[in-house]
Amino acid sequence: MIASPTTEHISCNGILRPREDALVPIWNQALFYSFGVYESIEVDAGVTFHLDDHIERLFHSAAIIELPMRYDRETIRRWVQELIAEDRIQEALLRIIVLGPNGEESADDTLVYI
Repeated sequence: MIASPTTEHISCNGILRPREDALVPIWNQALFYSFGVYESIEVDAGVTFHLDDHIERLFHSAAIIELPMRYDRETIRRWVQELIAEDRIQEALLRIIVLGPNGEESADDTLVYI
């Protein structure tokens, strides 16, 4: 299993960006209050392992801490598949990270990184 980031891109709210652009604002609430959730998903031979189960657990975790999820399950699933296709990922451990808005932002500012 690959231990360090090796994909060329990340997905931030569905927009593929160079991995160097994977930046979290320093004032993001997640950094101060652990206001975020994540799931790690194994990819083998280009296929995700139990993707729907991981996404369901992600949404369940977000509901527990009242983290607004501005995107639906199918949208996040599609983003995972787009990233795998774009970077031709065959073997990896992908992480979906959802960070909540800080006190000055609205639910529309929730960030979903893959």
